[in-house]
Amino acid sequence: MFYCETRMENYVQAVDLLKEALFDVEFTTDKARTIMSQLLNSIPRAKLSASKMNNALFDNIYFTNQTNIHVASVLRQQKFLEQVKTFKNRFSQMFFTKNIVSRSLIR
Repeated sequence: MFYCETRMENYVQAVDLLKEALFDVEFTTDKARTIMSQLLNSIPRAKLSASKMNNALFDNIYFTNQTNIHVASVLRQQKFLEQVKTFKNRFSQMFFTKNIVSRSLIR
């Protein structure tokens, strides 16, 4: 969710800024690789945290397999990110081509 407060004379610029933030994001393979590496490197730290592991275990007990909380658990992130990494290596060009096409349709 975005929140923006501006004067009336700056309204058009504020709307353009929000539009750019939502629809003109450049996804590159280098950026995706960097974000994935950061996420993969943060998982061992999370596994060393007793409170995060306790929360993840309770989330597994209380939430079903179809919930976002269950799927986004630290216990599953590493496996998922490694699968995305191999998928990204095989299909990155196709993804970025479709991203460019979809962005052109939004404008």
